[in-house]
Amino acid sequence: MYDEVDYKVDWADKFKKAILIFIVMFIIAFVILLIIRKPQEEQSNFFEDNLNTMMGVAKNYYSQNDTDKKITLKEMVKKKMMLDLTDEEGNLCDYNNSYAIRNNQNIKVYLKCANEEKETDDNFI
Repeated sequence: MYDEVDYKVDWADKFKKAILIFIVMFIIAFVILLIIRKPQEEQSNFFEDNLNTMMGVAKNYYSQNDTDKKITLKEMVKKKMMLDLTDEEGNLCDYNNSYAIRNNQNIKVYLKCANEEKETDDNFI
């Protein structure tokens, strides 16, 4: 009634197709990661530039004023020591919670913008 048909499976061809699919998926994932990672690196560089600017202004302030008092970003801008700091999208950084403070021979700067915040310190000589 039924004829048995013996099908041969070409394993070499299936293996080649699987490897090709894997390579294409790997390339697509790699390209997506490059696209996603690049804007974050640029934003971090922008943020680091702001942090370095604030550190430079703080060093200048503490070299002229013999005080250990904390100075906020708001006070720096109000005293016209620097211009407003903004993030990559043009949003102002946090005026009240961003600050610089001198402790003996160190200056600590904390900068908080919309999605990033960082604290750094440097020697003050």
